[in-house]
Amino acid sequence: MIDWAVTFISLGFAISKLDQSAFIWKQDDQNIHVTVSMDDMVVMGNTQAAVDCMRVELQKSFEITDQGEVSWLLGFEIRCDRAT
Repeated sequence: MIDWAVTFISLGFAISKLDQSAFIWKQDDQNIHVTVSMDDMVVMGNTQAAVDCMRVELQKSFEITDQGEVSWLLGFEIRCDRAT
């Protein structure tokens, strides 16, 4: 198992059955999804508070530079619609 995968598992993440570079964390009504590609990581969640909390935990194990909201990923444009 890759070292960073061990870190995610120790934080309570499950590895996606569809993609071993995608991790899912669920607790009560909080959901966090993290995708890892080479040296890039995207952290997504159903609340900003959950994302911020998980980012603090991830910074304990990884050197993280926050690039803000993702707008492109693997050649796909990403648009957020918070109204829905």
